[in-house]
Amino acid sequence: MPAPQRGNLLRTSLLLKMEEKTALLSSLFDKKTVDILRVLLLKSGNFYIRDLSKETGVPLATTFRIVQKLSSLGLVQKKEFEKFVFYSVNKEAPIYHEVYSLVFGTPSDPLELFKKSLKERYGGAYSAYQDKDKKLFIISDILKEQEVSEIAQFIFNKTGVKPNYILITRDFFQKMQEMGLIQKDKLQPA
Repeated sequence: MPAPQRGNLLRTSLLLKMEEKTALLSSLFDKKTVDILRVLLLKSGNFYIRDLSKETGVPLATTFRIVQKLSSLGLVQKKEFEKFVFYSVNKEAPIYHEVYSLVFGTPSDPLELFKKSLKERYGGAYSAYQDKDKKLFIISDILKEQEVSEIAQFIFNKTGVKPNYILITRDFFQKMQEMGLIQKDKLQPA
């Protein structure tokens, strides 16, 4: 199977798992609240109630009520500027990770998920080493930065943590070793 199709299969399977979790949460909680949480937890930056209402299909008054409830829990921050009121998700709130885990499931170690995604998509087209600080060295003459960056962005969207990696060619990795910038014996195969 060509590499792009494998990547699509991974995304499809992860989306199906998210839909199953949403169905379960909807049976436990109000579906509208779950819909708003799904959209909110993936947002970065500011948002307006009206836009959130349109994006989720939840009526404006209901969206306002749910956002007010989330704001009282500290998950959403309200900001006012002149006549405008906008909101943002407080990713530093103590309950953020708990709510995120409820909605999307407990995220795996982002680096492990990243390595698994690379392996599923590219098989043996690369070598990988990891240092003690969980930095990943991906060595390949075949992989393209754009493709690896897309996988890293997907992992970031799913977990909220961007994998720390560098994609380099075999020759460049060898030169870095010769210059003493990397000590291969201190790296673990990933």
